Amino acid sequence: MTHVLFICSRNQWRSPTAERVWRNHPGIEVRSAGTSAKAKRAVSKKDIVWADKILVSVKLICLLRAVAIVWFPQSFECRIKA
Repeated sequence: MTHVLFICSRNQWRSPTAERVWRNHPGIEVRSAGTSAKAKRAVSKKDIVWADKILVSVKLICLLRAVAIVWFPQSFECRIKA
């Protein structure tokens, strides 16, 4: 079973749509999350560890910042779900 994580900024349209489209595809499990503090479901360290593949629909700088926050939360003032 391949685990696929779809990421966009607010987890409002792009990544949830991809999750719904691929949800019943045989051989994969899917999740979606967002990089923004305003995301309906924020990406977590657990999501990143869980995923075999991560498909992203955000600006690269947003993704890099989100990954840095997940892995090094002590370096940032904002809160994330661990």
